[in-house]
Amino acid sequence: MSLNSQEFYNKQITDFLVAENLKANSSLVQTIKGVSVVYKKDVREANPPSKNFTAEIVLANPELLKLYKELAKRHSSLAVFNDEDPSVTAICGRLVPLFNQIPTGAKAASDYHNLITGALTALFYPDLIQPHKEWEIHDGRKRIDIVFTNAADDGFFAQRRDDRATRANTVVVECKNYTSDIHNQEIDQLLGRFDKNRGYFGIITCRNIEDKVTLEKRLRDAATRHQGYIVALTDKDIIEMLDWKASLNDDAIRAKLFGMYRALLA
Repeated sequence: MSLNSQEFYNKQITDFLVAENLKANSSLVQTIKGVSVVYKKDVREANPPSKNFTAEIVLANPELLKLYKELAKRHSSLAVFNDEDPSVTAICGRLVPLFNQIPTGAKAASDYHNLITGALTALFYPDLIQPHKEWEIHDGRKRIDIVFTNAADDGFFAQRRDDRATRANTVVVECKNYTSDIHNQEIDQLLGRFDKNRGYFGIITCRNIEDKVTLEKRLRDAATRHQGYIVALTDKDIIEMLDWKASLNDDAIRAKLFGMYRALLA
């Protein structure tokens, strides 16, 4: 493993235990502003470091590891992925080439959906955990492409959860593998996914944006009307952040997210 034992404990193992305590509604669960939370410091006090770090990290990321294995069957660039060394650098390095390998259009929509699930998990874990694909809402009449649980203790996603305007208990993601720009219809679709339980912050991903001025105006208009707050990420944006993540430059990722969010308020 490329990370040392203390790093494993501080990051992956702690977040696995946070998720487990939330699911079990254990005595560590607190209710803050109507939201159930478990603080990492409480988990660490109740669960001091153990020796089985390798086993714990595999348990902590079952969906991410499953995704890599599925992609490995389709893309030779992932065929050499080693479950015994799922380092952040290795993961990001194998995800980046896939953006050029997956074509735009409806036929490759599922592959793109899988790629975005893996890329956003790699980028934003442990702040965003437990990605759920095709999350059903409105009694199954509609589906959200991806819903993440917001488990951030601090930083950008913690602010989105604690901000009264966004109240992002979850982060809602829609993936658009279009050959052309996204328009009002796609923005309205994501705005329609927001509510007081899920919150009012989301991410829409797309392959490219030709008319950035028009899209940015649409997103600002939605924020100004308090309909919701949406960050649009292109392939270029995600690849840039994956490169930063591979070099453990989380500060650059946070700065980019804060900058994109501030642009909605301009």
